[in-house]
Amino acid sequence: MKLSLMLSPRALMVSCVAAAWLANAGGTAAADSVLKNRSIGYVLTDEYWAVYQTAEGKDECPQGLIKMGPREQFRELFPEDGTKRTVVETQLMREGQIWHPSPDYKEQFPYPEAGGKYSYGVNLDGTVGPNDFTSPDGEKGIKNQLYRALGCNEHFRGPDGVQFALTNKMVRIVPYNRLLIELTNVDDLGNDPDVNVSIERGLDTLLTDGTGDLIIPGGTQRVDTRFGKKYTQRLHGKIVDGVLMTDQTDIRIMHTQNDNPSEEVYRRGTFRLKVSAEGAQGILAGYNDIDSLYYGMNRNLGTYFQAYGRLTSQSLYKKMRELADGFPDPKTGKNTAISSAMTMMFKQVFIERPGKDKNKEATAH
Repeated sequence: MKLSLMLSPRALMVSCVAAAWLANAGGTAAADSVLKNRSIGYVLTDEYWAVYQTAEGKDECPQGLIKMGPREQFRELFPEDGTKRTVVETQLMREGQIWHPSPDYKEQFPYPEAGGKYSYGVNLDGTVGPNDFTSPDGEKGIKNQLYRALGCNEHFRGPDGVQFALTNKMVRIVPYNRLLIELTNVDDLGNDPDVNVSIERGLDTLLTDGTGDLIIPGGTQRVDTRFGKKYTQRLHGKIVDGVLMTDQTDIRIMHTQNDNPSEEVYRRGTFRLKVSAEGAQGILAGYNDIDSLYYGMNRNLGTYFQAYGRLTSQSLYKKMRELADGFPDPKTGKNTAISSAMTMMFKQVFIERPGKDKNKEATAH
Protein backbone atom coordinates (compact mmCIF):
# COMPACT_ATOMS: atom_id res chain seq x y z
CA MET A 1 0.00 0.00 0.00
CA LYS A 2 1.27 3.48 -0.84
CA LEU A 3 0.39 6.73 0.84
CA SER A 4 0.35 10.10 -0.92
CA LEU A 5 -0.20 13.33 1.00
CA MET A 6 -0.22 17.01 0.23
CA LEU A 7 2.66 18.55 2.17
CA SER A 8 3.83 22.12 2.46
CA PRO A 9 7.24 22.72 0.83
CA ARG A 10 8.88 22.89 4.23
CA ALA A 11 7.16 19.76 5.54
CA LEU A 12 8.09 17.95 2.34
CA MET A 13 11.72 18.95 2.78
CA VAL A 14 11.73 17.75 6.39
CA SER A 15 10.07 14.44 5.48
CA CYS A 16 12.60 13.88 2.67
CA VAL A 17 15.50 14.51 5.05
CA ALA A 18 13.99 12.06 7.53
CA ALA A 19 13.48 9.47 4.80
CA ALA A 20 17.07 9.82 3.66
CA TRP A 21 18.29 9.44 7.22
CA LEU A 22 16.26 6.27 7.66
CA ALA A 23 17.57 4.85 4.41
CA ASN A 24 21.17 5.51 5.39
CA ALA A 25 20.60 4.09 8.86
CA GLY A 26 19.11 0.86 7.63
CA GLY A 27 15.39 1.78 7.30
CA THR A 28 13.27 -0.56 9.40
CA ALA A 29 16.18 -1.59 11.59
CA ALA A 30 16.76 2.03 12.57
CA ALA A 31 13.06 2.50 13.28
CA ASP A 32 12.92 -0.61 15.44
CA SER A 33 15.84 0.66 17.50
CA VAL A 34 13.62 3.31 19.11
CA LEU A 35 11.04 0.79 20.30
CA LYS A 36 11.00 0.70 24.10
CA ASN A 37 9.22 -2.33 25.52
CA ARG A 38 7.72 -2.85 22.04
CA SER A 39 6.18 0.62 22.03
CA ILE A 40 6.70 4.03 20.46
CA GLY A 41 4.94 7.36 21.04
CA TYR A 42 4.15 10.33 18.82
CA VAL A 43 2.85 13.87 19.42
CA LEU A 44 0.80 15.93 16.94
CA THR A 45 2.64 18.91 15.46
CA ASP A 46 0.53 19.88 12.43
CA GLU A 47 -2.97 19.26 11.12
CA TYR A 48 -5.11 20.61 8.30
CA TRP A 49 -8.02 19.42 6.22
CA ALA A 50 -6.71 17.29 3.37
CA VAL A 51 -7.20 19.32 0.19
CA TYR A 52 -5.90 18.05 -3.13
CA GLN A 53 -4.40 21.00 -5.00
CA THR A 54 -3.15 21.77 -8.45
CA ALA A 55 -1.64 25.06 -9.63
CA GLU A 56 -4.25 27.79 -9.24
CA GLY A 57 -6.91 25.10 -8.79
CA LYS A 58 -7.12 24.46 -12.53
CA ASP A 59 -8.02 20.77 -12.21
CA GLU A 60 -10.22 20.73 -9.10
CA CYS A 61 -11.73 24.23 -9.39
CA PRO A 62 -12.01 25.03 -13.11
CA GLN A 63 -14.78 27.52 -12.33
CA GLY A 64 -12.39 29.42 -10.07
CA LEU A 65 -12.01 29.83 -6.32
CA ILE A 66 -14.74 31.24 -4.11
CA LYS A 67 -14.84 35.02 -4.44
CA MET A 68 -17.70 35.98 -2.12
CA GLY A 69 -16.76 35.95 1.56
CA PRO A 70 -18.69 37.51 4.47
CA ARG A 71 -17.57 41.05 3.66
CA GLU A 72 -18.36 40.73 -0.04
CA GLN A 73 -21.74 39.14 0.64
CA PHE A 74 -22.61 41.81 3.19
CA ARG A 75 -21.87 44.61 0.72
CA GLU A 76 -23.96 42.85 -1.91
CA LEU A 77 -26.90 42.38 0.44
CA PHE A 78 -26.77 45.83 2.00
CA PRO A 79 -25.23 48.25 -0.51
CA GLU A 80 -24.43 51.80 0.51
CA ASP A 81 -27.25 53.23 -1.59
CA GLY A 82 -28.76 55.62 0.93
CA THR A 83 -31.25 53.10 2.35
CA LYS A 84 -31.61 53.39 6.13
CA ARG A 85 -31.03 50.07 7.88
CA THR A 86 -30.58 49.07 11.50
CA VAL A 87 -27.84 46.94 13.01
CA VAL A 88 -30.49 44.40 14.01
CA GLU A 89 -31.68 43.84 10.45
CA THR A 90 -28.17 43.73 8.97
CA GLN A 91 -25.16 42.69 11.10
CA LEU A 92 -27.09 40.91 13.85
CA MET A 93 -29.33 39.19 11.34
CA ARG A 94 -26.32 37.77 9.50
CA GLU A 95 -24.60 36.67 12.71
CA GLY A 96 -27.85 35.09 13.85
CA GLN A 97 -27.92 33.02 10.66
CA ILE A 98 -24.44 31.73 11.55
CA TRP A 99 -25.43 30.44 14.97
CA HIS A 100 -28.94 29.33 14.04
CA PRO A 101 -28.62 27.97 10.50
CA SER A 102 -31.89 27.07 8.87
CA PRO A 103 -32.31 24.11 6.52
CA ASP A 104 -34.43 26.48 4.44
CA TYR A 105 -31.57 28.97 3.99
CA LYS A 106 -31.50 30.07 0.36
CA GLU A 107 -27.96 30.43 -0.98
CA GLN A 108 -27.80 33.61 -3.06
CA PHE A 109 -24.13 33.54 -3.98
CA PRO A 110 -21.94 31.23 -6.10
CA TYR A 111 -20.22 28.52 -4.06
CA PRO A 112 -18.02 26.41 -6.37
CA GLU A 113 -17.41 22.82 -5.34
CA ALA A 114 -14.08 21.08 -5.69
CA GLY A 115 -14.28 18.31 -8.25
CA GLY A 116 -11.97 16.39 -10.50
CA LYS A 117 -10.83 12.81 -10.18
CA TYR A 118 -8.46 12.92 -7.24
CA SER A 119 -8.66 13.49 -3.51
CA TYR A 120 -6.92 12.35 -0.35
CA GLY A 121 -8.86 10.12 2.01
CA VAL A 122 -9.90 6.53 2.64
CA ASN A 123 -12.41 4.14 1.12
CA LEU A 124 -14.53 4.03 4.28
CA ASP A 125 -17.10 1.44 3.20
CA GLY A 126 -15.25 -0.78 0.72
CA THR A 127 -17.36 0.30 -2.25
CA VAL A 128 -16.70 2.45 -5.30
CA GLY A 129 -19.49 4.90 -6.09
CA PRO A 130 -20.09 7.64 -8.66
CA ASN A 131 -19.30 10.43 -6.16
CA ASP A 132 -16.07 8.85 -4.95
CA PHE A 133 -12.54 10.00 -5.71
CA THR A 134 -9.33 8.19 -6.55
CA SER A 135 -6.32 8.84 -4.36
CA PRO A 136 -3.20 10.24 -6.05
CA ASP A 137 -1.57 6.79 -5.66
CA GLY A 138 -4.46 5.02 -7.36
CA GLU A 139 -6.77 3.77 -4.59
CA LYS A 140 -10.39 3.98 -5.73
CA GLY A 141 -13.55 4.63 -3.74
CA ILE A 142 -12.11 7.50 -1.69
CA LYS A 143 -14.80 9.14 0.47
CA ASN A 144 -14.12 12.82 1.13
CA GLN A 145 -17.18 14.92 0.46
CA LEU A 146 -15.93 17.61 2.83
CA TYR A 147 -13.17 18.26 0.31
CA ARG A 148 -15.84 19.24 -2.21
CA ALA A 149 -17.09 21.88 0.23
CA LEU A 150 -13.65 23.21 1.23
CA GLY A 151 -11.42 22.64 -1.76
CA CYS A 152 -12.20 25.83 -3.70
CA ASN A 153 -11.96 28.09 -0.67
CA GLU A 154 -8.58 29.76 -0.23
CA HIS A 155 -9.09 29.59 3.54
CA PHE A 156 -8.21 25.87 3.36
CA ARG A 157 -5.61 25.91 0.58
CA GLY A 158 -1.87 25.89 1.20
CA PRO A 159 0.52 27.31 1.78
CA ASP A 160 -1.07 30.66 2.66
CA GLY A 161 -4.58 29.71 3.76
CA VAL A 162 -5.74 30.70 7.23
CA GLN A 163 -5.79 27.09 8.41
CA PHE A 164 -2.08 26.79 7.66
CA ALA A 165 -1.15 30.11 9.24
CA LEU A 166 -3.36 29.80 12.33
CA THR A 167 -4.41 26.18 12.88
CA ASN A 168 -0.91 24.72 12.96
CA LYS A 169 0.34 27.55 15.16
CA MET A 170 -2.41 26.88 17.69
CA VAL A 171 -1.84 23.12 17.52
CA ARG A 172 1.75 23.77 18.52
CA ILE A 173 1.35 26.36 21.27
CA VAL A 174 -2.01 25.60 22.93
CA PRO A 175 -1.73 22.70 25.44
CA TYR A 176 -5.35 21.70 24.85
CA ASN A 177 -4.32 20.40 21.42
CA ARG A 178 -1.57 18.11 22.68
CA LEU A 179 -2.67 14.89 20.95
CA LEU A 180 -0.59 11.81 21.73
CA ILE A 181 -0.58 8.47 19.94
CA GLU A 182 1.23 5.46 21.35
CA LEU A 183 1.75 2.16 19.54
CA THR A 184 2.23 -0.88 21.78
CA ASN A 185 2.64 -4.61 21.17
CA VAL A 186 4.84 -3.66 18.23
CA ASP A 187 7.31 -6.18 16.84
CA ASP A 188 8.22 -4.41 13.61
CA LEU A 189 7.52 -0.86 12.42
CA GLY A 190 7.68 -2.14 8.85
CA ASN A 191 5.02 -4.85 9.04
CA ASP A 192 3.05 -6.05 12.04
CA PRO A 193 -0.44 -7.61 11.79
CA ASP A 194 -1.42 -6.88 15.41
CA VAL A 195 -0.68 -3.61 17.21
CA ASN A 196 -2.50 -1.64 19.89
CA VAL A 197 -2.96 2.12 19.61
CA SER A 198 -3.68 4.56 22.45
CA ILE A 199 -4.93 8.10 21.96
CA GLU A 200 -4.37 10.49 24.86
CA ARG A 201 -3.78 14.12 25.71
CA GLY A 202 -0.34 15.39 26.65
CA LEU A 203 0.70 18.17 29.01
CA ASP A 204 4.05 19.45 27.84
CA THR A 205 5.41 21.88 25.29
CA LEU A 206 6.94 20.54 22.09
CA LEU A 207 10.69 20.02 21.74
CA THR A 208 12.29 22.31 19.15
CA ASP A 209 15.70 22.86 17.62
CA GLY A 210 17.85 25.87 18.48
CA THR A 211 15.75 28.21 16.34
CA GLY A 212 12.63 27.41 18.35
CA ASP A 213 10.77 26.90 15.09
CA LEU A 214 11.38 23.33 13.91
CA ILE A 215 9.81 20.57 16.02
CA ILE A 216 12.24 17.69 16.54
CA PRO A 217 11.80 14.12 17.83
CA GLY A 218 12.92 12.87 21.22
CA GLY A 219 10.89 14.98 23.64
CA THR A 220 8.88 13.75 26.61
CA GLN A 221 5.13 14.11 27.10
CA ARG A 222 3.29 13.48 30.34
CA VAL A 223 -0.21 12.10 29.92
CA ASP A 224 -3.07 14.24 31.22
CA THR A 225 -5.10 11.70 33.19
CA ARG A 226 -7.44 14.30 34.66
CA PHE A 227 -8.83 16.81 32.16
CA GLY A 228 -7.79 14.70 29.20
CA LYS A 229 -9.46 11.54 30.43
CA LYS A 230 -12.43 11.88 28.09
CA TYR A 231 -10.06 11.74 25.12
CA THR A 232 -8.33 8.53 26.17
CA GLN A 233 -9.17 5.82 23.64
CA ARG A 234 -7.88 2.39 22.79
CA LEU A 235 -7.74 1.26 19.16
CA HIS A 236 -6.51 -1.80 17.34
CA GLY A 237 -4.58 -1.79 14.10
CA LYS A 238 -1.88 -3.22 11.90
CA ILE A 239 1.21 -1.97 10.08
CA VAL A 240 1.53 -2.74 6.40
CA ASP A 241 4.63 -1.60 4.51
CA GLY A 242 5.31 1.00 7.17
CA VAL A 243 1.75 2.37 7.23
CA LEU A 244 -0.35 2.13 10.40
CA MET A 245 -3.99 1.31 9.64
CA THR A 246 -6.41 1.27 12.57
CA ASP A 247 -9.73 -0.56 12.66
CA GLN A 248 -12.70 1.69 12.08
CA THR A 249 -14.37 3.06 15.20
CA ASP A 250 -15.60 6.41 16.51
CA ILE A 251 -12.58 8.61 17.26
CA ARG A 252 -12.84 11.77 19.36
CA ILE A 253 -10.01 14.29 19.42
CA MET A 254 -9.55 17.66 21.08
CA HIS A 255 -9.21 20.78 18.98
CA THR A 256 -9.03 24.50 19.58
CA GLN A 257 -7.98 27.76 18.02
CA ASN A 258 -7.92 31.05 19.89
CA ASP A 259 -8.36 29.19 23.20
CA ASN A 260 -11.95 28.14 22.44
CA PRO A 261 -12.06 24.40 23.22
CA SER A 262 -14.01 22.14 20.92
CA GLU A 263 -13.72 18.58 19.69
CA GLU A 264 -14.01 16.65 16.48
CA VAL A 265 -15.75 13.29 16.27
CA TYR A 266 -14.90 10.97 13.39
CA ARG A 267 -17.61 8.33 13.05
CA ARG A 268 -16.17 5.08 11.73
CA GLY A 269 -12.82 6.86 11.91
CA THR A 270 -9.47 5.35 10.98
CA PHE A 271 -5.85 6.46 10.99
CA ARG A 272 -3.57 5.91 8.01
CA LEU A 273 -0.09 6.97 9.15
CA LYS A 274 3.34 6.33 7.71
CA VAL A 275 5.33 5.55 10.87
CA SER A 276 9.06 5.78 11.48
CA ALA A 277 11.62 6.34 14.20
CA GLU A 278 11.43 10.09 13.58
CA GLY A 279 7.68 10.57 13.47
CA ALA A 280 4.50 9.79 11.59
CA GLN A 281 2.43 11.48 8.92
CA GLY A 282 -0.80 10.67 7.16
CA ILE A 283 -4.52 11.16 7.64
CA LEU A 284 -7.38 10.63 10.04
CA ALA A 285 -10.50 9.85 8.00
CA GLY A 286 -14.11 9.22 8.88
CA TYR A 287 -17.55 10.81 8.92
CA ASN A 288 -17.82 14.12 10.78
CA ASP A 289 -21.10 15.11 12.38
CA ILE A 290 -21.98 18.29 10.49
CA ASP A 291 -23.47 20.25 13.36
CA SER A 292 -20.60 19.65 15.81
CA LEU A 293 -18.03 20.33 13.08
CA TYR A 294 -19.80 23.53 12.05
CA TYR A 295 -20.27 24.96 15.53
CA GLY A 296 -16.70 24.05 16.50
CA MET A 297 -15.43 25.93 13.47
CA ASN A 298 -17.46 29.01 14.36
CA ARG A 299 -16.39 28.91 18.01
CA ASN A 300 -12.77 28.95 16.94
CA LEU A 301 -12.92 31.29 13.96
CA GLY A 302 -15.14 34.35 14.13
CA THR A 303 -16.46 36.12 11.08
CA TYR A 304 -13.49 38.49 10.99
CA PHE A 305 -11.08 35.52 10.73
CA GLN A 306 -13.23 33.74 8.18
CA ALA A 307 -13.26 36.89 6.05
CA TYR A 308 -9.50 36.55 5.47
CA GLY A 309 -10.13 33.43 3.42
CA ARG A 310 -13.55 34.37 2.04
CA LEU A 311 -15.22 31.71 4.14
CA THR A 312 -18.91 32.37 4.80
CA SER A 313 -20.43 30.13 7.46
CA GLN A 314 -23.97 30.17 6.11
CA SER A 315 -22.79 29.16 2.64
CA LEU A 316 -20.51 26.43 3.99
CA TYR A 317 -23.25 24.95 6.18
CA LYS A 318 -25.65 24.80 3.26
CA LYS A 319 -23.05 23.11 1.09
CA MET A 320 -22.11 20.54 3.75
CA ARG A 321 -25.77 19.62 4.17
CA GLU A 322 -26.09 19.12 0.42
CA LEU A 323 -23.00 16.90 0.31
CA ALA A 324 -23.67 14.88 3.50
CA ASP A 325 -23.16 11.19 2.81
CA GLY A 326 -23.37 9.32 6.11
CA PHE A 327 -25.45 8.48 9.19
CA PRO A 328 -29.01 9.34 8.10
CA ASP A 329 -31.39 10.73 10.68
CA PRO A 330 -33.84 7.94 11.64
CA LYS A 331 -36.79 10.35 11.47
CA THR A 332 -36.05 12.43 8.39
CA GLY A 333 -33.77 10.07 6.48
CA LYS A 334 -31.38 12.95 5.73
CA ASN A 335 -27.68 12.37 6.22
CA THR A 336 -26.19 14.06 9.29
CA ALA A 337 -22.47 13.43 8.66
CA ILE A 338 -19.99 14.12 5.91
CA SER A 339 -16.95 12.05 4.92
CA SER A 340 -13.66 13.80 5.50
CA ALA A 341 -9.89 13.46 5.84
CA MET A 342 -7.55 15.42 8.12
CA THR A 343 -3.85 15.54 7.32
CA MET A 344 -1.76 15.02 10.46
CA MET A 345 1.95 15.14 11.23
CA PHE A 346 3.61 13.79 14.37
CA LYS A 347 7.04 13.68 15.96
CA GLN A 348 8.36 10.81 18.08
CA VAL A 349 8.20 11.37 21.84
CA PHE A 350 8.63 9.38 25.03
CA ILE A 351 5.29 9.13 26.81
CA GLU A 352 5.25 9.27 30.61
CA ARG A 353 2.23 8.20 32.64
CA PRO A 354 1.75 9.20 36.28
CA GLY A 355 2.25 6.43 38.82
CA LYS A 356 1.61 6.62 42.53
CA ASP A 357 3.34 10.01 42.78
CA LYS A 358 0.40 12.40 42.92
CA ASN A 359 2.69 15.37 42.24
CA LYS A 360 2.80 14.22 38.64
CA GLU A 361 -0.97 14.40 38.20
CA ALA A 362 -2.27 16.80 35.57
CA THR A 363 -2.89 20.33 36.72
CA ALA A 364 -3.51 22.03 33.38
CA HIS A 365 -6.78 22.30 31.52
